[in-house]
Amino acid sequence: MKNNDQDKTKKRFPRWIWVILVLLVLAAGIFIIFRFQAKAAQARTLANLITQPLERQSLSVSINGTGTVLPHQSAELLWQSSGRAGMVNDKIGQLVESDEVLAFLDEDELPANILQARLDLINIRAALKDLEDSTNRKREKLQAELSTAKASLPDLEEQIRVFEARVCREWTLKNLKQEYADAQKKYANNPDAYRLAILNQARQNLDFCDPDLIAQKLDQLRAQLAAQEGNITSLEAEIKKIEHGPDPEELEKLLLQQSLLEKTLATQQITAPFAGTITAVFTQEGDLVNVGMPALQLDDLSQLYVSVPISEVDIPQVAPGQKAIMIFDAYYDQSFTGEVISVERAPRAQATGVSYMVRIALDKTELPVNPGMTAGVTIVVSEKKGVLAVPAEAVVNREGNTYVYVQRNGKLEAIEVQLGEYSDRNVEVQGETLAEGDLIVLNPPVDIFLLISSGGMDFEH
Repeated sequence: MKNNDQDKTKKRFPRWIWVILVLLVLAAGIFIIFRFQAKAAQARTLANLITQPLERQSLSVSINGTGTVLPHQSAELLWQSSGRAGMVNDKIGQLVESDEVLAFLDEDELPANILQARLDLINIRAALKDLEDSTNRKREKLQAELSTAKASLPDLEEQIRVFEARVCREWTLKNLKQEYADAQKKYANNPDAYRLAILNQARQNLDFCDPDLIAQKLDQLRAQLAAQEGNITSLEAEIKKIEHGPDPEELEKLLLQQSLLEKTLATQQITAPFAGTITAVFTQEGDLVNVGMPALQLDDLSQLYVSVPISEVDIPQVAPGQKAIMIFDAYYDQSFTGEVISVERAPRAQATGVSYMVRIALDKTELPVNPGMTAGVTIVVSEKKGVLAVPAEAVVNREGNTYVYVQRNGKLEAIEVQLGEYSDRNVEVQGETLAEGDLIVLNPPVDIFLLISSGGMDFEH
């Protein structure tokens, strides 16, 4: 009977039921363990959250870039003549004055054009020195010629009047022509001195009344008179030019020649075009040099600038007068200040797109900042005061919306916000969803939104 009862029991509880019961128990245990672990993880997450009260603050909006240090002025000084280098100021870092001689050619090996220029300059200077005396001599000569020319005018005018008054009657001219023809005939039949004299006299008498000869002579005399009057005008003009000193054109010509020669002689030396500092030396004393070879580098370090390219997207916000903060690679642990002084209007094509160069005047510093150094530049383009702002890492974007997580009444809440201006680290939050004093979560984890949306948890858990 006992065995029969056992068989009935086995039939009453099949083995598969026991399997299901065991699986259910295991599933319940796993769920409880998972739930416990999730709660524990959430508690650890919430315990590690960092918060700070929301405060009003000044928000600086800035634009960043990378720039290069430039001097106020810079010049690579080149040799202007060939030869052997004589003196060269090779003291890097030395301050020099404008027009100070920094290098010159060896006097014993000067090129021929320099020597010829020296000789020509001696002659030009002698001519300039003698110009006053030579002008006086020229003035006296011109005045003498003018007096002679003026003295000849009355005689020419008188001769013209005489010939203009010489008019013979027609019958007189006819008789003179006949007398001349008779004299020619007599001389032809018996050529002797007496008949020749009569012939010449007859010719003179005829010429005296010949209207063609009179007209020709008048033309000649009038031409001589006009030429002499022109000569007088020219002499008077020349005298007027040197009335109070040398001829201005001649003086200018000599001065130009002198200037050209002096410029030629100046090519044997190199002078400072402005006051500055010797920053590099390319030639040593005794070196053979040619035209165009670099000798020295001169920079005016009295004012340094940082030139930084700003993209076309950001350039409308940049204007002269804005403050700038710079960090140099050489001094990464220190910051420098400056001010925007100019914004170029011409674009510069770069690999990253179109940019415009902005020049920043670097404030005085005792650290040795050198031209060519690289600086990270932050230009403060605007500043808003008294705005609610949170650190950028406190803002979370999810499904197209922007949230900030806060602790309210011991619980976490996801507050949707509208963002305003940005600074390097903070961002303005606008609207009425947040209030001054709210505890903002600074380090929200990725899954905090799921934690809150699932029902929320006490912050202290």
